Amino acid sequence: GDIASTMNIDDENIASTNNDATFCKMMAINKGYYSDPFASHFFNERSFKGFSSTPIMNRGYYARVSAFRKLILRFLASSDENKQIINLGCGFDTCYWYLKSTGHHVSKFVEIDFAETISKKAKKIQETEELHSLIDNVSYRNGEVHGDDYHLIGADMRDFSKLETLLNMIGVSPNRPTLFLSECVLIYMSPEESDSIIHWCSNYFSSSMFLIYEQINPSDPFGQMMINNLRKRGISLLSFQTYPTIASQIERMQNCGYDLVLAKDMNAIYNNLLDLEENRRFLKKISGTHILEQTA
Repeated sequence: GDIASTMNIDDENIASTNNDATFCKMMAINKGYYSDPFASHFFNERSFKGFSSTPIMNRGYYARVSAFRKLILRFLASSDENKQIINLGCGFDTCYWYLKSTGHHVSKFVEIDFAETISKKAKKIQETEELHSLIDNVSYRNGEVHGDDYHLIGADMRDFSKLETLLNMIGVSPNRPTLFLSECVLIYMSPEESDSIIHWCSNYFSSSMFLIYEQINPSDPFGQMMINNLRKRGISLLSFQTYPTIASQIERMQNCGYDLVLAKDMNAIYNNLLDLEENRRFLKKISGTHILEQTA
Protein backbone atom coordinates (compact mmCIF):
# COMPACT_ATOMS: atom_id res chain seq x y z
CA GLY A 1 0.00 0.00 0.00
CA ASP A 2 0.91 3.66 -0.07
CA ILE A 3 2.99 4.57 2.97
CA ALA A 4 3.94 8.10 1.98
CA SER A 5 4.20 10.52 4.89
CA THR A 6 2.57 13.92 4.74
CA MET A 7 4.82 16.97 5.14
CA ASN A 8 3.74 20.38 6.37
CA ILE A 9 5.75 23.54 5.72
CA ASP A 10 7.84 23.07 8.88
CA ASP A 11 8.65 19.49 7.85
CA GLU A 12 9.70 20.69 4.39
CA ASN A 13 12.07 23.25 5.92
CA ILE A 14 13.56 20.60 8.20
CA ALA A 15 13.98 18.19 5.26
CA SER A 16 15.98 20.90 3.45
CA THR A 17 18.70 20.63 6.11
CA ASN A 18 19.60 17.29 4.49
CA ASN A 19 21.07 19.32 1.62
CA ASP A 20 23.18 21.31 4.09
CA ALA A 21 24.60 18.13 5.65
CA THR A 22 25.31 16.58 2.24
CA PHE A 23 27.12 19.73 1.10
CA CYS A 24 29.23 20.03 4.28
CA LYS A 25 30.24 16.38 4.16
CA MET A 26 31.23 16.65 0.49
CA MET A 27 33.35 19.73 1.17
CA ALA A 28 35.21 17.90 3.94
CA ILE A 29 35.66 14.79 1.77
CA ASN A 30 36.92 16.81 -1.21
CA LYS A 31 39.53 18.52 0.97
CA GLY A 32 40.80 15.16 2.27
CA TYR A 33 39.46 15.30 5.82
CA TYR A 34 38.00 11.80 5.52
CA SER A 35 37.13 9.23 2.87
CA ASP A 36 33.68 8.37 1.56
CA PRO A 37 33.51 7.12 -2.04
CA PHE A 38 29.70 6.96 -1.96
CA ALA A 39 28.69 10.45 -0.82
CA SER A 40 29.30 12.11 -4.20
CA HIS A 41 26.47 10.07 -5.76
CA PHE A 42 23.99 12.02 -3.64
CA PHE A 43 25.59 15.42 -4.25
CA ASN A 44 24.36 17.84 -6.89
CA GLU A 45 27.27 20.23 -7.39
CA ARG A 46 25.19 22.72 -9.37
CA SER A 47 22.95 23.34 -6.37
CA PHE A 48 25.87 24.60 -4.30
CA LYS A 49 27.86 26.62 -6.82
CA GLY A 50 29.56 29.53 -5.06
CA PHE A 51 29.21 28.04 -1.57
CA SER A 52 32.23 27.04 0.52
CA SER A 53 32.97 25.55 3.93
CA THR A 54 35.36 26.67 6.67
CA PRO A 55 38.22 24.67 8.23
CA ILE A 56 36.37 24.40 11.54
CA MET A 57 33.33 22.95 9.73
CA ASN A 58 35.49 20.46 7.85
CA ARG A 59 37.28 19.37 10.99
CA GLY A 60 33.96 19.07 12.80
CA TYR A 61 32.55 16.76 10.14
CA TYR A 62 35.72 14.66 10.20
CA ALA A 63 35.33 14.20 13.98
CA ARG A 64 31.58 13.62 13.74
CA VAL A 65 31.75 10.98 10.99
CA SER A 66 34.80 9.27 12.52
CA ALA A 67 33.14 9.07 15.94
CA PHE A 68 29.92 7.60 14.51
CA ARG A 69 31.88 5.02 12.52
CA LYS A 70 33.99 4.04 15.52
CA LEU A 71 30.99 3.61 17.83
CA ILE A 72 28.98 1.70 15.22
CA LEU A 73 31.87 -0.73 14.75
CA ARG A 74 32.07 -1.19 18.53
CA PHE A 75 28.39 -2.10 18.58
CA LEU A 76 28.84 -4.63 15.77
CA ALA A 77 31.87 -6.19 17.51
CA SER A 78 30.17 -6.54 20.91
CA SER A 79 28.78 -10.06 20.27
CA ASP A 80 28.02 -12.59 17.52
CA GLU A 81 24.27 -12.04 17.54
CA ASN A 82 22.39 -10.72 14.53
CA LYS A 83 22.50 -6.95 14.87
CA GLN A 84 20.08 -4.33 13.56
CA ILE A 85 20.75 -0.65 12.85
CA ILE A 86 17.94 1.87 12.41
CA ASN A 87 18.94 5.27 11.06
CA LEU A 88 16.33 7.85 12.10
CA GLY A 89 16.02 10.82 9.76
CA CYS A 90 18.72 9.31 7.56
CA GLY A 91 18.77 11.89 4.76
CA PHE A 92 21.47 10.99 2.24
CA ASP A 93 23.71 9.27 4.80
CA THR A 94 26.02 6.57 3.39
CA CYS A 95 26.77 4.52 6.51
CA TYR A 96 25.25 1.33 5.06
CA TRP A 97 27.60 1.41 2.07
CA TYR A 98 30.59 2.18 4.29
CA LEU A 99 29.84 -0.89 6.42
CA LYS A 100 29.02 -3.17 3.48
CA SER A 101 32.11 -2.18 1.45
CA THR A 102 34.39 -2.74 4.46
CA GLY A 103 33.02 -6.23 5.20
CA HIS A 104 30.88 -5.50 8.27
CA HIS A 105 27.67 -7.52 8.48
CA VAL A 106 24.36 -6.17 9.79
CA SER A 107 21.30 -8.41 9.65
CA LYS A 108 19.01 -5.39 9.03
CA PHE A 109 20.03 -1.84 8.21
CA VAL A 110 16.91 0.33 8.09
CA GLU A 111 16.81 3.97 7.02
CA ILE A 112 13.77 6.12 7.81
CA ASP A 113 12.91 9.64 6.70
CA PHE A 114 10.14 11.68 5.11
CA ALA A 115 8.82 9.94 1.99
CA GLU A 116 9.86 12.90 -0.18
CA THR A 117 13.50 12.57 0.95
CA ILE A 118 13.43 8.78 0.67
CA SER A 119 12.14 8.81 -2.91
CA LYS A 120 15.04 11.05 -3.99
CA LYS A 121 17.53 8.76 -2.30
CA ALA A 122 15.88 5.67 -3.82
CA LYS A 123 16.16 7.17 -7.31
CA LYS A 124 19.89 7.82 -6.81
CA ILE A 125 20.43 4.27 -5.55
CA GLN A 126 18.51 2.74 -8.45
CA GLU A 127 20.46 4.64 -11.12
CA THR A 128 23.93 4.21 -9.53
CA GLU A 129 25.74 0.90 -10.00
CA GLU A 130 28.14 1.48 -7.07
CA LEU A 131 25.18 1.84 -4.72
CA HIS A 132 22.61 -0.74 -5.79
CA SER A 133 25.22 -3.43 -6.55
CA LEU A 134 26.03 -3.70 -2.82
CA ILE A 135 22.41 -4.43 -1.86
CA ASP A 136 21.57 -8.14 -2.19
CA ASN A 137 18.27 -8.94 -3.95
CA VAL A 138 17.40 -5.26 -4.24
CA SER A 139 13.91 -4.15 -5.29
CA TYR A 140 12.17 -0.80 -5.67
CA ARG A 141 8.55 -0.05 -4.89
CA ASN A 142 6.52 2.98 -3.80
CA GLY A 143 9.64 5.16 -3.88
CA GLU A 144 11.40 2.87 -1.40
CA VAL A 145 14.30 0.40 -1.53
CA HIS A 146 14.26 -3.14 -0.12
CA GLY A 147 16.98 -5.79 -0.02
CA ASP A 148 18.04 -8.74 2.12
CA ASP A 149 19.81 -6.54 4.68
CA TYR A 150 18.82 -3.00 3.66
CA HIS A 151 15.52 -1.14 3.76
CA LEU A 152 14.88 2.50 2.91
CA ILE A 153 11.38 3.46 4.03
CA GLY A 154 9.33 6.65 4.12
CA ALA A 155 7.53 7.20 7.40
CA ASP A 156 6.76 9.74 10.07
CA MET A 157 8.83 8.64 13.07
CA ARG A 158 6.21 10.13 15.39
CA ASP A 159 3.56 7.59 14.29
CA PHE A 160 4.66 4.59 16.36
CA SER A 161 1.87 2.15 15.53
CA LYS A 162 2.50 2.62 11.81
CA LEU A 163 6.25 2.40 12.35
CA GLU A 164 5.92 -0.88 14.26
CA THR A 165 3.80 -2.30 11.42
CA LEU A 166 6.35 -1.27 8.79
CA LEU A 167 9.31 -2.66 10.75
CA ASN A 168 7.48 -5.93 11.33
CA MET A 169 6.73 -6.19 7.58
CA ILE A 170 10.44 -5.97 6.67
CA GLY A 171 11.55 -8.47 9.31
CA VAL A 172 12.94 -6.20 12.02
CA SER A 173 12.74 -7.96 15.37
CA PRO A 174 12.26 -6.07 18.65
CA ASN A 175 14.21 -8.87 20.34
CA ARG A 176 17.50 -8.44 18.47
CA PRO A 177 20.26 -6.03 19.60
CA THR A 178 19.45 -2.76 17.84
CA LEU A 179 21.41 0.46 17.42
CA PHE A 180 19.52 3.67 16.69
CA LEU A 181 21.32 6.49 14.89
CA SER A 182 20.11 10.08 15.20
CA GLU A 183 22.33 12.77 13.72
CA CYS A 184 20.91 16.30 14.12
CA VAL A 185 17.32 15.05 13.82
CA LEU A 186 15.44 15.15 17.12
CA ILE A 187 16.47 18.73 17.87
CA TYR A 188 14.02 19.94 15.20
CA MET A 189 11.10 18.34 17.03
CA SER A 190 9.35 19.53 20.16
CA PRO A 191 10.80 18.04 23.37
CA GLU A 192 7.59 16.03 23.83
CA GLU A 193 7.83 14.49 20.34
CA SER A 194 11.55 13.77 20.46
CA ASP A 195 11.37 12.31 23.96
CA SER A 196 8.49 10.04 22.92
CA ILE A 197 10.63 8.67 20.07
CA ILE A 198 13.57 7.91 22.40
CA HIS A 199 11.19 6.31 24.91
CA TRP A 200 9.60 4.18 22.18
CA CYS A 201 13.05 2.97 21.07
CA SER A 202 14.03 1.94 24.60
CA ASN A 203 10.64 0.40 25.36
CA TYR A 204 9.72 -1.43 22.14
CA PHE A 205 13.16 -3.03 21.66
CA SER A 206 14.33 -5.37 24.41
CA SER A 207 18.03 -4.59 23.85
CA SER A 208 18.93 -1.30 22.22
CA MET A 209 21.52 1.46 22.11
CA PHE A 210 20.93 5.03 20.96
CA LEU A 211 23.72 7.01 19.29
CA ILE A 212 22.73 10.66 19.10
CA TYR A 213 24.46 13.83 17.88
CA GLU A 214 22.76 17.06 18.97
CA GLN A 215 23.72 20.70 19.22
CA ILE A 216 24.29 22.14 22.72
CA ASN A 217 25.03 25.55 24.28
CA PRO A 218 22.37 27.70 22.56
CA SER A 219 23.45 30.80 24.48
CA ASP A 220 27.07 30.98 23.35
CA PRO A 221 28.00 33.04 20.23
CA PHE A 222 28.11 30.02 17.93
CA GLY A 223 24.76 28.77 19.21
CA GLN A 224 23.16 32.18 18.71
CA MET A 225 24.55 32.45 15.18
CA MET A 226 23.19 29.00 14.31
CA ILE A 227 19.75 29.82 15.71
CA ASN A 228 19.58 33.09 13.78
CA ASN A 229 20.76 31.55 10.50
CA LEU A 230 18.17 28.78 10.68
CA ARG A 231 15.41 31.18 11.76
CA LYS A 232 15.92 33.16 8.54
CA ARG A 233 15.03 29.96 6.67
CA GLY A 234 11.94 29.31 8.78
CA ILE A 235 13.60 26.54 10.81
CA SER A 236 13.49 26.28 14.61
CA LEU A 237 15.59 24.06 16.86
CA LEU A 238 12.63 23.17 19.07
CA SER A 239 14.51 21.06 21.65
CA PHE A 240 17.60 23.29 21.85
CA GLN A 241 16.58 25.36 24.88
CA THR A 242 15.13 22.38 26.76
CA TYR A 243 18.32 20.32 26.50
CA PRO A 244 21.10 22.93 26.30
CA THR A 245 23.90 21.07 28.10
CA ILE A 246 25.54 17.67 28.27
CA ALA A 247 24.08 17.13 31.75
CA SER A 248 20.54 17.84 30.52
CA GLN A 249 21.03 15.48 27.56
CA ILE A 250 22.16 12.70 29.91
CA GLU A 251 19.13 13.24 32.16
CA ARG A 252 16.85 13.23 29.12
CA MET A 253 18.12 9.84 27.90
CA GLN A 254 17.84 8.36 31.41
CA ASN A 255 14.27 9.64 31.77
CA CYS A 256 13.43 8.02 28.43
CA GLY A 257 14.58 4.58 29.53
CA TYR A 258 18.33 4.36 28.91
CA ASP A 259 20.01 3.63 32.26
CA LEU A 260 23.64 3.86 31.14
CA VAL A 261 24.31 7.13 29.30
CA LEU A 262 27.68 8.51 28.18
CA ALA A 263 27.91 11.97 26.62
CA LYS A 264 30.85 14.13 25.49
CA ASP A 265 31.24 17.33 23.53
CA MET A 266 33.08 17.16 20.21
CA ASN A 267 36.36 18.48 21.64
CA ALA A 268 36.42 15.59 24.10
CA ILE A 269 35.42 13.16 21.33
CA TYR A 270 38.25 14.39 19.11
CA ASN A 271 40.84 14.24 21.90
CA ASN A 272 39.75 11.07 23.71
CA LEU A 273 37.63 8.80 21.50
CA LEU A 274 39.30 9.13 18.14
CA ASP A 275 42.59 7.34 17.60
CA LEU A 276 45.56 9.63 18.28
CA GLU A 277 47.60 8.15 15.44
CA GLU A 278 44.64 8.56 13.11
CA ASN A 279 44.31 12.21 14.17
CA ARG A 280 48.02 12.79 13.55
CA ARG A 281 47.81 11.23 10.08
CA PHE A 282 44.74 13.32 9.38
CA LEU A 283 46.43 16.55 10.50
CA LYS A 284 49.57 15.77 8.52
CA LYS A 285 47.57 14.87 5.43
CA ILE A 286 45.49 18.04 5.37
CA SER A 287 47.95 20.47 7.00
CA GLY A 288 48.81 22.19 3.72
CA THR A 289 45.17 22.39 2.68
CA HIS A 290 44.22 23.59 6.16
CA ILE A 291 46.76 26.43 6.09
CA LEU A 292 45.63 27.44 2.61
CA GLU A 293 42.01 27.43 3.78
CA GLN A 294 42.85 29.58 6.79
CA THR A 295 44.55 32.19 4.63
CA ALA A 296 42.20 32.06 1.63
